[in-house]
Amino acid sequence: MNMKDKEHDPNPKGNDVRHLLKTTTGPALAMALLITLCASPTLAETTLRVLFDGPDPVPCGSPKTAVIAFDRDGTTPGLRGYEITLGINGPATIDTVVDAGGLAGAGLHQMYVVDNGDGSITVSDALLGSTPGLREPAELFTASVIANGDGSVELAILSYKLRDPENAPIYADTFNDTFTADCTLPPSVSDLAADPGHEKILVSWASADESDVDHYEIYRGLWYLEMPGVSAYPEYDDPPGDVIPTRPSDRNTAAASAEWVLAGTVPAGVFDFVDDGMEARGVYYYEVFPVDVAGNGGAASAQNARATNYWLGDIDLNRDGFVNVADISLLGASFGLLSGQAGYNNETDVGPTDDGTDMGVPLTDNEIDFEDLMIFSLNFSNVDPYKALPPSPGFVTLAWRRLGDAIWSLELDGPESALQGLRLRCEMPEGAACVANEGELLARQSPPVFLRETGSLDLSLALLGRGRGFEGRGELLRLAFDAPVDPLSISICARGTDNADLRIELRSAAVDLPTAYALAPNYPNPFNPATTIAFDLPRDGFVELAIYGLDGALVRRLISEPVPAGRHSAAWDGRDARGEPVASGLYLYRIEAGEFEKTRKMLLMK
Repeated sequence: MNMKDKEHDPNPKGNDVRHLLKTTTGPALAMALLITLCASPTLAETTLRVLFDGPDPVPCGSPKTAVIAFDRDGTTPGLRGYEITLGINGPATIDTVVDAGGLAGAGLHQMYVVDNGDGSITVSDALLGSTPGLREPAELFTASVIANGDGSVELAILSYKLRDPENAPIYADTFNDTFTADCTLPPSVSDLAADPGHEKILVSWASADESDVDHYEIYRGLWYLEMPGVSAYPEYDDPPGDVIPTRPSDRNTAAASAEWVLAGTVPAGVFDFVDDGMEARGVYYYEVFPVDVAGNGGAASAQNARATNYWLGDIDLNRDGFVNVADISLLGASFGLLSGQAGYNNETDVGPTDDGTDMGVPLTDNEIDFEDLMIFSLNFSNVDPYKALPPSPGFVTLAWRRLGDAIWSLELDGPESALQGLRLRCEMPEGAACVANEGELLARQSPPVFLRETGSLDLSLALLGRGRGFEGRGELLRLAFDAPVDPLSISICARGTDNADLRIELRSAAVDLPTAYALAPNYPNPFNPATTIAFDLPRDGFVELAIYGLDGALVRRLISEPVPAGRHSAAWDGRDARGEPVASGLYLYRIEAGEFEKTRKMLLMK
């Protein structure tokens, strides 16, 4: 083996020793080994190493940097210059080479890099002038590698030449290094959702496959006004210059965008995140990206999610997490007004919403009316995390009762628990007017009630409280007109406890007042635990309706108040005056109205 061949062999020292072992025996072998070991300092700890730094694995397109380091033992002459050829084994390319300052620490030097055109590079460097050479361990240069496919990547020293200050060769052991390239993106999340809260938003999602997921990154965007970070609250789409953040296609796009910020991260196996890091009230958009151990971020989900970080109806002036009487007062002060009119409060313009619920995003319409009332009513006293309301039955039965000339009663005939709000509107004849008063059923409701009339006949009412339907059946409203009006010309909008439109089954408006007192059999009978008692009154009067035991003892008084003429009903839930359930058995119910008195029996069976 000549000297030139040995300079291009990555392990010439080992080959020399193996050659001696094969060709020499006995005393000659011992002498040969002694001469070789003494004459060749490179048989000791002189090395050239490729050392990758940073995390492993790495994603495609990200540089992985390797240091090519030189280390010598105390007997090796100083290093004056080198020529090292590097090649790649695996799906990657060598990108850039940078001087690491190894020879620069020993004096003036000159370095050159040559691309060999076959995927390999050759780096040459030498100290200039008289020099003892590099005599300390040093990093000679760095080489960055760009992966372009999945798999193991090795940066290998294909050949080398090391020279001492006298231009004599130096021999060294060589060591290569590897890393793993991961170019496969983790799968996108699904079922991305955002639910509002008081100064926070709950973000949730699902993942069908977490085998390549290390963690999730949650990005937040703000519906802003002209520049990112400036909330468009409370008008959103009304003012010029409002901007909905552009959806990023992937995690890298989100990270580079001024419209999106990293709200937080959670490990694999966690599928929700409470975001309370925003400052301004507003509508916030969310994207969730799965990230694998290599740092690959998945693509965006099929659709993003958005929510408000406040309860609709909790006016910013109060901002306490409650929709309460203070907020309802502000709604009332602005009710019936349009944008631009004195007293108009744009923070009360919260309805309708994009999904019709109190948890949606307001589609501001610049009018404070029934739509806003329904959102306030559903969120009244609501400070708990969002829980979906059960769907309402989808219909409600109403009936008009004529009480006199141009006097009409609107009655709820069931199912009462479905109804939470009503709006009545009518184009009145010129000069005509209407006076509306609450009926006995509306007056009996336990939750607070909002009742407001605007215009000649534009009346809105709602029970305040989440999921609060009416209790019982009977007269909702009494309308007195000063001119003949056909009640069928009155438009009625009914909303359920989930703010969904209810189909209205309207009974005939041609029903006259009862001509005689009557107490009907209760229905159902037998019953468990509730039953309904109906009665007729041909004229207004004070009514006592009560439940008694067979021994004549009063169990519970259902009605004890003035009641208008008409057909009425009252429900008994099988409880006594203290609210305790009564025992099974026969009971009496008795009505006293003016001179009319009547008693009937009913059977409670448990």
